[in-house]
Amino acid sequence: MNRILRRNYRNASRRGIALVTAMVCLAMVVVLMSLIVQVAMMRHTVARDELRQLQAAWLADSALQRAAARLAADREYAGEMWKIGAEAFDGRHAGVVLIEVTASDEDARRRIVRVRADFPDDPVHRARRSKQITVMLPPGEQASAQTASREAHACFSITPLSPFSESYGRLAHSAAVSSRNHSL
Repeated sequence: MNRILRRNYRNASRRGIALVTAMVCLAMVVVLMSLIVQVAMMRHTVARDELRQLQAAWLADSALQRAAARLAADREYAGEMWKIGAEAFDGRHAGVVLIEVTASDEDARRRIVRVRADFPDDPVHRARRSKQITVMLPPGEQASAQTASREAHACFSITPLSPFSESYGRLAHSAAVSSRNHSL
């Protein structure tokens, strides 16, 4: 009888150890999977934020082009709040750009154009990009709209780049540096 009790005790002890080992392994797998999910969510958030920053930069560049074209057509252009609908982007998010044009104290023909682009147009989850250029108005009367459009396009040529292209990093950095005090 003692032999049978000892054998049952050993088998129960082995089963208990196997159960504890299985539970520890399961807990480790759950912790590992939760870490993998957290890393994936963090990468998704970073990628979304980078995309919003890039879109805001493109909006700021477009606003500079818009302001230069408007100034070439109308010397009295003072700026605007430019709202771009969601249909122009991904269908869910809209963008907004504030364009401000002020006369320079140094030269009556010189205009300082400041833009502030927000994408998406959301006070909490937006990316904001601000840029400034100095525009020299042509002497004389107002230019025709067609001439102004051609001149503005010649002054600004922006080609959308993929963030994965080799030249994107160098171009984005040089554009950010040169657009601060760029004279037309």
